[in-house]
Amino acid sequence: MAIIYPPSAAETKYYPSYRLLDGQFGLAFGSLQDLLGSQLPAFGAGSVWEAEGVQFIERDLTSVDYHVITAQGVRLRLQPGPDGQIPITALGALPTPVADLGTASAFNIRETLAQAIEIARELGGVAYIPAGDWQLSGATLRTTAGDVRIRCSDAATIHTLPAEFST
Repeated sequence: MAIIYPPSAAETKYYPSYRLLDGQFGLAFGSLQDLLGSQLPAFGAGSVWEAEGVQFIERDLTSVDYHVITAQGVRLRLQPGPDGQIPITALGALPTPVADLGTASAFNIRETLAQAIEIARELGGVAYIPAGDWQLSGATLRTTAGDVRIRCSDAATIHTLPAEFST
């Protein structure tokens, strides 16, 4: 159960957006990019950070058990959604505009996809590639032993390039 602050609180200096009954804070962001680029300080281990239906649990500043770090240095552990999906966008991947495919400015999803696969294996989820144009180039995608599922949105297009075009 949560105590919800008015929506305007999430858009002003009055962070956090809500407080759980156990005393932990919850922060709601408009996008995953806003969350990952946040300059907000840590609110305490166990606080919930969320955007676009994806939740992260804040870890202690000395923890090694985390998946991403915000721009301010807050360590967050990704929580799989109810469907078990681990979206690559939660790890910082961005779709590439079609005009940029094959160029140095294209975001190569190889590393974030590998990270999503490892997290999905660890948490028992599914690595998920959402709608958009995605560039996958360079060396072979390698992960540790074991099976994991990768799910792509029906509206996702993955453009592969040979290793010599690696960005």
